[in-house]
Amino acid sequence: MIGHILIHPIRADFDEDSLIVYQAYSDLIGKEAARCNTLNVPGFSQDRMTWIKPSFLWMMYRCGWGQKDERQTTILRIRMKTSAFTTILENSVLSNYSEVQNQTHGEWRQVLKRLPNRIQWDPDRDEKLNRLERRAIQVGIAPEFVGSYVASILKIEDITDLCQAIHREIRETGTSSKLPSERVLPLF
Repeated sequence: MIGHILIHPIRADFDEDSLIVYQAYSDLIGKEAARCNTLNVPGFSQDRMTWIKPSFLWMMYRCGWGQKDERQTTILRIRMKTSAFTTILENSVLSNYSEVQNQTHGEWRQVLKRLPNRIQWDPDRDEKLNRLERRAIQVGIAPEFVGSYVASILKIEDITDLCQAIHREIRETGTSSKLPSERVLPLF
């Protein structure tokens, strides 16, 4: 049951069996992951939490279009199995108690101890990375789930050049025809 964490709709680019999530890494990790089509590359750690983001523009805000810092210079578009995404969500808890509904603080703390993955709802972004009223999900995958996440990956693409082209087009015209099409992901 994932209703306790879905306090906002999840918007993503998806098809019948898979969805797109984004991650940004250093060139060392990101370029090798795209080349090998796996995150099991030197520098990637399965022993720490890794964060995935289905919202393209929230990812661009988070990594500054790949220019924020040297740890986020390669932007990856990762197609993963929807079933794996759902399993990750089923084993997640909201990381911020202020968003918890229908639980006392003590009950939430107990769930926090039991479920390893974390959910954060952050303001989604528009093309110019201004805050929107709607929220975007960010999913922290705990070490015990990282292996299954990596195994669920169908395709990894380095989209850094595409992101920079979109960014240029937005600066010049205010929008871009290259933005991914995201819609509400039906999970119930």
